[in-house]
Parts: sequence; structure tokens; C-alpha cells
Amino acid sequence: SFLENGVEYVESIEYRISDETVQKVYNSCAGIQHTQTGRPAMDLGCGAYNAKTCDYRKWYAFMGDVSGDYVPFQITYVWSDDAEEGSDEEYLRVFPLDCSERYDDSYACACIDCPESCPLTDAPTGPDELWKIAGLYGVTFIVSLTLGLIIAVAICWGSLGRTAPPNICMPTLFGEFFYVGFRAWGTFCAKHPVLVLALCSW
Repeated sequence: SFLENGVEYVESIEYRISDETVQKVYNSCAGIQHTQTGRPAMDLGCGAYNAKTCDYRKWYAFMGDVSGDYVPFQITYVWSDDAEEGSDEEYLRVFPLDCSERYDDSYACACIDCPESCPLTDAPTGPDELWKIAGLYGVTFIVSLTLGLIIAVAICWGSLGRTAPPNICMPTLFGEFFYVGFRAWGTFCAKHPVLVLALCSW
């Protein structure tokens, strides 16, 4: 302390406090979000540290640093965990509630500031495993097989309805096969465009 104009002023203090108390206070505030930035408030409230690197001692050291704009005098915190074994010094021990708990005539912290206040729900699950055939989805396999059979029947039907020339060479046979097959496929697609687009985009 010091005197000024006959008035005694506090210049600095040492404050003995238990680590457990400060840890609980810090934990109840660590999740608070700054409304204007949308980021954790500890990004702004822990001095040179951010929400990831801050801890309860760094937070209290910043709040007691007289070089800050809102600290009227130096507050040096003396921690109970640093006390010598057998020391009879007394340390402040209080038991603040968790952020999900409320005091009388008050409310608990909201879910956005306190994960423990968020409602518990079942973990999301993915869709049921679809059955497969030969590495393809079952529906895709069946549709492909059905289309293949339809095309094969159409080709055979077209071939039976034609009178084959007495002497046919192999290239002509293949050309006729592809001609009839693709004509049947094109006719089917032209008559059922919606079905074809739906099957192709499956």
C-alpha cells in the first residue's frame, strides 16, 4: 500500500486460492462464445493466449495483471498446489457449479456456451447396407439383367422375322446383329425416355 494526500491506497495484493476452485470457474466459462465474433470468448479474455492455449492459471494471471486496462492494482495469485508440504496457509476454496447447473433464481448456460447443457440424443447412424450381387447394387443388377434380356429377345425376334439370304458372310452377320440390336435399343429409349434417364442416373 502507499499514502497519497493522507489516504492509504492498495498497490498490490497476493491472493491465495485453491487450484481446484479456479479450475472449476475456468471450466464453467471456457465454452462461452463471443456474440459479435462467433468465436470463443477466451480468445479475447486470456491476454496473449487463445482459447486453445489458455488455462485457468493463465486466465487468472491475465485478469490480475495491472498492465491491463481494467485492473486497478496488481493481483498476484498464490496457488494451493504450489504450497510446501505441511504448510498451514489457508486458501480460498469455493465450489462453483458446472455450466450446466443453475443457481437459485437463475438459469444454466445455454447449449451454445455449454456443451453439457445440450440435449442428449442417439448418435446418427448411416443408411442400411444395401444388398449387392457381383459387386453391383441388387436393383442395378436386376434392372441391367432385365434390359439385357429384353434386348436379346428383341434381337432374336427381329432375326427370326427376316429371311436370311442363302449365302451370308460373317461380317454381314455381325453387321445385321448390331443393326437390329441398336435399333431395338434406340426405339425403346425413344419410347421410354423417363425410365431410361431414371435407370441411368441410379
